[in-house]
Amino acid sequence: MRDDEVWIELPPINPAARRRLIVFLHGRGSSAQQFAPVGIAWQLKFPGAVGVLMNARRAAGGRARKWFAQRPLEGRAERIDAAVEEFRTRLALVQAEQDIGPEATMLVGFGQGATVALEAIRGQARAPASIVVAYAARLARPVRPGERVDAAIHLVHGTHDSLVPLAHARQARRGLAAAGARVTLDIIADGVHSI
Repeated sequence: MRDDEVWIELPPINPAARRRLIVFLHGRGSSAQQFAPVGIAWQLKFPGAVGVLMNARRAAGGRARKWFAQRPLEGRAERIDAAVEEFRTRLALVQAEQDIGPEATMLVGFGQGATVALEAIRGQARAPASIVVAYAARLARPVRPGERVDAAIHLVHGTHDSLVPLAHARQARRGLAAAGARVTLDIIADGVHSI
């Protein structure tokens, strides 16, 4: 894979099975290549799915990939918004290329990638995916009064996650449920910041 490529595509394991699109968003400092085992594991559950492992951009002059810069705190929300908009554009391209709509699209993310996935389905008349699976995620901002989220969301979080404490997942579950999302939270006993 060339360094400038933005995604890796995994063809369906069984083209005769139900067709869907599963888009994977790695965590900060990782890459689509490193996230490939997760993609393959999900494809075993959904053998008709096209798997697309998205790559975050490399920071200018840096080696590590990240969806958005954590620091400084000032302007963080705007940086996340920009990452989400870029992701939505890239997702729309993949959906058009595969001829698969939002109703058959699932987003699976970890850490920063999970935050981008959760934010991507917010604030839209029609969410770009019907299902989000978010490992070790946090919302970029609290759910606003009157906000509607029409998706199924599955949060997975470890009790010992020191980078994104479990409180963030609990807060996300409450807020997203209040916004109309069908949301579950699996808590992994003794789990750390991992997938």
